[in-house]
Amino acid sequence: MNKLILVFAIFFGWLSCASAQSVVSPVNSSWQKIRVSNRVPIPLPAVQESDVMYSKRVWRYINLRERANAPLYFPLEPTRGRRSLFNVLTDAIRTPRATTPFGTNTLRVFNDEEFIQPFADVAQFDTSSTMRHFIAVTAADGSKEFDTVKIQPRHICAVKVVEDWFFDKKRSQMDCRILALGLVIDERELHAENKLRMQSKTDLTIFWVYYPEARHWLCNQEIYNERNDAGRISYDDFFLKRKFASYIYKVENVYDRQISQYTNGLDALLESEKIKQEIFQFEHDLWEY
Repeated sequence: MNKLILVFAIFFGWLSCASAQSVVSPVNSSWQKIRVSNRVPIPLPAVQESDVMYSKRVWRYINLRERANAPLYFPLEPTRGRRSLFNVLTDAIRTPRATTPFGTNTLRVFNDEEFIQPFADVAQFDTSSTMRHFIAVTAADGSKEFDTVKIQPRHICAVKVVEDWFFDKKRSQMDCRILALGLVIDERELHAENKLRMQSKTDLTIFWVYYPEARHWLCNQEIYNERNDAGRISYDDFFLKRKFASYIYKVENVYDRQISQYTNGLDALLESEKIKQEIFQFEHDLWEY
């Protein structure tokens, strides 16, 4: 009899433990998503200077108003694990993580594409996915002043990319390496929104990041895939697989000038396509069919 009571006590105790362990917190998914969040950057093949027989540096402009680039712009607010490129980079600048091979635990930010001038005040990146920015305005008396405005994800209009195209004779392959990303705002829209007199009439690059370092954060953030929600890729994959739409606005030249400085309109787009075709043609001419 005592054994029977003991067996029932153990059984009901096991049931109570099992029911206690089965209580879980609500999650906004039918399964646990760990494929992207646990990734590390895929190592790229090492390249030696002696193996590079051809190279060309180009600057690209990714217009976020184009449909193909919408995954970089949206969502404007974090939604179901997705964040815009602006939110991903600003969070990486503010939030420490495990030390990267570059010896830092936060993403470094620069004022220039050559990584010579570090960003003066990282405190400008607020904790609310915004960035404080100083812009020049014209006062009522005609004098120039500076005012502070908050830049939000909706203010980002484009992304600038600096990349090297090169032919590696060791691997017999034309390859591309992205060096820098720069986020661009339209100051005209920012001035109009804050009811300020417009001082600048051009797009402004607010900061640059070193892409090989930024990969340690971009590889852990998934990006929207309009064809399959289960096949989402990371921001790093989006750039490496070149799923964005862009045009070349500058190529390495002796004058260090942009295409818009010696041509404009349709001719500028044709010049951009000409440069892209030259890179393709070089690789194409190396082979015999």
